[in-house]
Amino acid sequence: MKRMFSVKHFMIFTIMLCVAMITSEQLRAESRKYVMLVDTKPTAMMYKRGMFLNKWVPYNVDGFYMGKPMSFRDFARQFYVEDRNPAYKLEVFLSTSGDSGRCRISSRNTSKGKSLQFYRGTGEAREYLVMDDSEDYLKFDCRKD
Repeated sequence: MKRMFSVKHFMIFTIMLCVAMITSEQLRAESRKYVMLVDTKPTAMMYKRGMFLNKWVPYNVDGFYMGKPMSFRDFARQFYVEDRNPAYKLEVFLSTSGDSGRCRISSRNTSKGKSLQFYRGTGEAREYLVMDDSEDYLKFDCRKD
């Protein structure tokens, strides 16, 4: 009888654990959305590894390169920055008011063709930057949607 009692409690605990996991997964499934604010220009922070010293070097960039150039202003009008996007990792540093702050995105995958890519300049003078180091990130102002 004692053994059946412990099995019964184990089954109840297991069922409660499953319900808790399903509930928490549903809560986490909703993506947090942020609007990219482009009043101040986003900056690509590229991590340069040296023999004795590593450092981040800021680069002014004009937009994303996703097969074709898309300015940050156009991106901000059409898309949100989401924490569950499979293309990038998002870090958010909200101000004390909690509505706006700074965001950072970095590549989830740094292999060629899958990492975040940016451009700066126009026409023949256009340059492209690829976030190919896991330490590279794009920083910009953002607000919670």
